[in-house]
Amino acid sequence: MRLLLLLLPAIISATTYTVKTSDGDYSSIQACANAVSAGDTCEVYSGTYAESVSIPISGSNGNPITFRVHSGDSVSVRQFDVTGRAYITISGFTVNGTSGRGIILTGSSFVVIENNAITTTQAGSGECIYGNSDDSVIRNNVLSVCGKASPGSYSSAGIYSAGDRMIIEDNEVYDLGNDPLYLQGGGTNMVIRNNHFHDFTSNYDANHIDGFQVSGATLNYSLIEGNRFENCSDNIGANDCHAGIVRTAGAADAENIIFRYNKSYNFNAGVMYGFSGDYNSYVRHYNNTMQAGAQINDDSTPDTGTVKNNISYAAGICGDAAVPAYGAIEQNANLAYD
Repeated sequence: MRLLLLLLPAIISATTYTVKTSDGDYSSIQACANAVSAGDTCEVYSGTYAESVSIPISGSNGNPITFRVHSGDSVSVRQFDVTGRAYITISGFTVNGTSGRGIILTGSSFVVIENNAITTTQAGSGECIYGNSDDSVIRNNVLSVCGKASPGSYSSAGIYSAGDRMIIEDNEVYDLGNDPLYLQGGGTNMVIRNNHFHDFTSNYDANHIDGFQVSGATLNYSLIEGNRFENCSDNIGANDCHAGIVRTAGAADAENIIFRYNKSYNFNAGVMYGFSGDYNSYVRHYNNTMQAGAQINDDSTPDTGTVKNNISYAAGICGDAAVPAYGAIEQNANLAYD
C-alpha cells in the first residue's frame, strides 16, 4: 500500500492567552507578546494599556500569531511594531500613537491589520500605518488625524505603506493635512478597493494632498477600484488636490494599472498618470465619475492604454482636458462637462 504525502502547513496546537488589567494570564499586551508561539492568540480585555507593543517573533503559514480585542470590549494601546515579522494579525484595537506612528510594518509580510481605529498626534512622523509589507492586508480600519497636531495643520500620511500582493480595502481615512494613502515604494499585484478618503485640509505652504500617490517608485499589475475621494482643500499654494498621482520620477516604468468604478467629489483635480519624463503604459481608466477627469502622461512620452466610459465634471477647473490624447490611448464613450 502506497502512502500519499501531502505538503500542507503544519498545524500547531494553539493557546489563547487572556490579557486583563487584573486576573488575566497577563496584565500587559507586551508580556503576552513575549510569551506566545506560532498559532497562539493574545485576547485583550477592556482597558487602556499605555504601552508600545513590539512583536518579538513571527507566526508561520497556517499558524499566525493573533492580537485581538475580546468581543464587545474597548481596548486602547499606544502602538504596535511588527517590523521584520510575518504571519501576525492585529484586530479590534484603538491605537492612540502618541509616541509616534500607530502601527509599524517595515519589512514585514503576511500581516493582517483589520478593524482598528487609529489616530496619532506626533507631527512629522505620525503616520497611522507605516512601512512596506508584502502579502499583507489592511482592511476595515478607521484612520484619522495621523500626526495632525492641530486643526488645519500639516500632518503625516494616513497609510504610508505598500508592498507586493498587498490588499488595502474597506478603510475610512479622514481629517488629515496630507495624503490618505501614500504607496511608499510602490508594488506589484496590489489591490486598493472600496476605501473612503474624505475631508482633508492643508494650511501648510509646501504641502500637496493626493487621494493616493506613488512617487519615486513604480506600480505594476495593480487594481484600484470602488474608492471614494471627497472634500479636499489646500488653502495655501496651488490648491491642487488630486484624487491620485502615479509618478515614477526616475524609477522603473509603471504599467498595467486598472483604475475603475472610483468616484471623486470636491477634489479639484482627477488622476495624473505620469509627469515629465515618466512612462505609464497600458493604463486602463474606465467607469469612473471624477472631478477634472484623468490626465495620462502630460508630456510627449509615448503611452498606451484605455480611457472609456468615464464621467468627468468641472473638467476645466485645472485647465486639463478630461481625456487628453497622449500616446496611443484608446478613448471611447467618455462624458465631460463643466
